[in-house]
Amino acid sequence: MQPTDNHIVATALVALVALAAVTSGAAAGTATDASTATTELASCQTIDEPGTYTLASDVESAAGDCFRVTADYVTIYANGHTVAGNGSGAAFVASGVERVTVRNVTLTDWETGVSLRDVTGGGVYGASVENAAVVGVALDDSTGVFVRENDVADSTTGVSVTGESDGSVVVGNHVENVTGTGIAVSSDETEVVANDVVDAGGSAVRVSAARTVTVADNTVSGSVGGIAVAESGDVTVRGNDVEAVTGSAVEVVGEPSASTARPEFLDASWAHYDAEALTALFEDARRDAENRVVNNTLAGATGPGVLLAETTPATVSGNSITDTDDGVRVAQTSNVTVRGNDVTASRDDGVAVANASHNTVTGNDLLNSTDDGVYAVGAGNEFANNTARGSGDDGLDVQNSTDVVVASNVLSDNGDDGLYFRGVHNSTAVENTARGNGDDGLDLRGSTGNVAENNTVCGNDHHGIVQRLGAQNNTVTGNGC
Repeated sequence: MQPTDNHIVATALVALVALAAVTSGAAAGTATDASTATTELASCQTIDEPGTYTLASDVESAAGDCFRVTADYVTIYANGHTVAGNGSGAAFVASGVERVTVRNVTLTDWETGVSLRDVTGGGVYGASVENAAVVGVALDDSTGVFVRENDVADSTTGVSVTGESDGSVVVGNHVENVTGTGIAVSSDETEVVANDVVDAGGSAVRVSAARTVTVADNTVSGSVGGIAVAESGDVTVRGNDVEAVTGSAVEVVGEPSASTARPEFLDASWAHYDAEALTALFEDARRDAENRVVNNTLAGATGPGVLLAETTPATVSGNSITDTDDGVRVAQTSNVTVRGNDVTASRDDGVAVANASHNTVTGNDLLNSTDDGVYAVGAGNEFANNTARGSGDDGLDVQNSTDVVVASNVLSDNGDDGLYFRGVHNSTAVENTARGNGDDGLDLRGSTGNVAENNTVCGNDHHGIVQRLGAQNNTVTGNGC
């Protein structure tokens, strides 16, 4: 039987549908393969296409920059292979791209292990870097990049975050035996969390000229300097364990730079603001730049546990400080609150307020300081609700000061006086307890115009309260045992 026209058309349609299905399936299969394909890297080269790359073998004796990434969305899995250099260039370098990630590579003898400049997103994970002449991992002007669980050893600097690298995170890295800084940060909104820094030749962590940085839950030992914050604002140093460092365990030094402290909404026309209004704005910004040193464990530093010098308002609270020079030292600084710290066996003073005014020291427990529990020089400072016991010298020693408030402190079993005022004027000592001290309960020497009232003073080896060597016009009333 001859086929009809309708039968021929129907057969043709079925064939076309079948062909379309085959073609579609083939196309879909190609797309799927492309999405999972990886490209092997066997030698130094430029990576200029997005995709996933794997290092097929070790790369030896590479000179200059090795792998140069110029494309967005590149992930490189090195699978533990080694890329060895000759002391120049970077093993991996990316600039002006997005989402570049390097994983699980061993890098030796480079100027810089991994360099990410003007990169958004991505990160460096699980790398091992040795003998980097400049830095193991460097972020510059890179935003939202993770540097995570890398090992950097025998290099100059472990990790650096510079420029406008806002929102980057340095977490879970181990840095050991670098000659310079372990982790160096000079970018806003950076987080430095849960890293381990051992035997750095400089500070373990250093934050410079940055704002809104968190340094938390890191472990530091044996470095020349613990955690240093310089000319920065709104920095939180929290929950770190710093042990056996040379110098200060934690130091906050210098006021924020002009760019750091400047109100964020001021643009290039800021110079045209009314002078008085501008001053107020900058003062508000300065207050907002308060730094915080909280809940750290600090032991065995050759310098102070916490040092604050010539800096912005700051809070030092909830720290455990043992076997340091001064436990907390506040020098030439105002508007610092030292609150609720446990300071034991300081080799000098438990808390020293040196040539510093308008600070508050409250609720601290100061035990067995070699010199004074608290030593203070300055105007307008307040000392309240502290306990100073077993100090080698005085419980609380205030010298050459005015307008000081000393209230509700417990000063007991100290080697010399409980409370010692020397050259102190127009100040108040009220409701303190001075008991069992090796000399006087309260010694007013060369001090004038002070009020000492309602203090509990008894059981001290010499006098309860004594005024001498030019002390005059003091009101001493309501004190007893």
